[in-house]
Amino acid sequence: MSWDSSRPIPWKRLGIMLGGYAVVMTAVTAFSNSTPLSRSLPGIVIAMIVVAGVLIALIKFGWKTPMLMSRAEQADARAQRIAQRQATRGNRKAQPATATNSVAGPRTRPAPTSRTTTGPSQHPRRNVRKK
Repeated sequence: MSWDSSRPIPWKRLGIMLGGYAVVMTAVTAFSNSTPLSRSLPGIVIAMIVVAGVLIALIKFGWKTPMLMSRAEQADARAQRIAQRQATRGNRKAQPATATNSVAGPRTRPAPTSRTTTGPSQHPRRNVRKK
């Protein structure tokens, strides 16, 4: 998809997402560093600005995370996925049978091996008694 400056940006949802990101990163920084939190806050603010810029650019290119979609948009996307899935299933059923999927009868079972059998070969008994 190409850049479209007319694509709307959900500012409220984006702000909530970035606010949650800031709270989580502040908490992680507070608990993991022994340095004062005031020294880490500029880095968190810069990271928020970078993440916001990347997300805005991705939205303008047409990418939308489900968190930034409204419920109606999520329902429309889900309906499109279901319709596409049903269309591909319909096409598969309409295809003629080939030699690989026209095997007569059920598939035969493979011979048991030492890893698949549940018989006595799993736990063989000793023939010689220990003294």
